[in-house]
Amino acid sequence: MTALMGLRTRLALAKVAVLVPGGITDVETLSSVVDAGVDLLMLEGSDDVDADVEVVRSMRNRWGTSTLLVGTAKKDVAAPAAADVVHLRRPGWRFFGYPQGHEWSLLGRHAMEVDVVESPGDAFDYLFLPLSRPQDPLLAAGLTHQPPLTAGALPWFALGENDLSTVEGLLASGARRIALSAEVFTELDAGERVRTTAVAVARAWAGDERAHGYRAGAFHL
Repeated sequence: MTALMGLRTRLALAKVAVLVPGGITDVETLSSVVDAGVDLLMLEGSDDVDADVEVVRSMRNRWGTSTLLVGTAKKDVAAPAAADVVHLRRPGWRFFGYPQGHEWSLLGRHAMEVDVVESPGDAFDYLFLPLSRPQDPLLAAGLTHQPPLTAGALPWFALGENDLSTVEGLLASGARRIALSAEVFTELDAGERVRTTAVAVARAWAGDERAHGYRAGAFHL
């Protein structure tokens, strides 16, 4: 860990995540997106483990004194990069446990079934719920079984291409964290897409009566 704020506190307070495709390794490009309002940057990685390790390290060096969480979706990258966050799309059950970046690293996963949202497993610290619309059954499961801004519930991010209209619909339906898929980097101004998303999520937190007590509790994690 490099920031004074603990990893679990940073995760609890995270509002916006972005998935980064393996072809994007330029630190300046990534930093411009982070500047727009990213709290969790998840690097999907490539077939070059050494290069992926260097990207994670470079971003941690660049943002080491901030609250940004930098993670990897590649299990072979996690330990060499000492990643603070490891994300598994389909983790399955592992007899020898799940990959770690270091002793205190966080572990996340995709949750594509309602049963996983209800019982994700004790090893996991957060979820990405692939959602395409506010009426998605996964959203209802998240609101019911892992109610946002509630102590003891697992933090989850509504994941998708999520243009501003979709983001606002998801927030109006009760979501409180948004994850933007890698397609955001195909846009001419990815930073603006992130910025408008971050503003919308911050507005939803500000209007949620649970937020104040939840923030206070996050600093004791």
